[in-house]
Amino acid sequence: QLFQVVAAVRLRDERIAVANAGTSEVRLYDAAGTYLEAWGSNGEGPGEFMNLAALAPWAGDSLLAWDRGPRRATVYDESGDLGRTLVFDAFEGADLPQLIAVLDDGSMVVAGSTGLGELSTQLLRVPRAYSRAAPDGAILGPLGSFPGPESFLEVNLPVSVNVTSYPFARETLVTAWNGEVVMSPSDHFVVDVYDTSGALVRSVRTDAEAEPLTDGHMAAVVE
Repeated sequence: QLFQVVAAVRLRDERIAVANAGTSEVRLYDAAGTYLEAWGSNGEGPGEFMNLAALAPWAGDSLLAWDRGPRRATVYDESGDLGRTLVFDAFEGADLPQLIAVLDDGSMVVAGSTGLGELSTQLLRVPRAYSRAAPDGAILGPLGSFPGPESFLEVNLPVSVNVTSYPFARETLVTAWNGEVVMSPSDHFVVDVYDTSGALVRSVRTDAEAEPLTDGHMAAVVE
């Protein structure tokens, strides 16, 4: 039933909504895990998805599903009826903004890559620019730039340029919590909390050392 799940959300009536990217559907289950119905399908029209990438609670009992390809958010009511769609505006430092999290006031945290830079085969970590977007998709203001996920760039011009994920890759984890934006780089033991203007309001950290990555760890992943 499930293939390429990218997110799951428990609704207020205890149903569980699962973003099943492999079938371009939001699949609904009851509290016991029994399948109920599916919303959406593969395609480019309203209520359809090309690259379902995120799912988040919206105002009231609504649900927001994010389609990475067309940068389009689809809002469903609790019955699965299509409410509206919105597309995020581009903003400085990010040509392809993507949904990261939804805040309590209905605004959203969006992020976009600042570009690959020099096209050469390498392990790289491209910075990501973060901004806050209004419920209609308009950009409200910047939250700052932070290191993005570590990826391997393989360049074979003029044939191909491939970006692939890397085992144990470093990244910056971002979520919304109590109306604020929480960011944590996976290569340090630190959690930073920002308000919706992008100001750092508190930081939680420890002096613990990360476990060194060894060939044995990599071999276990390959196995």
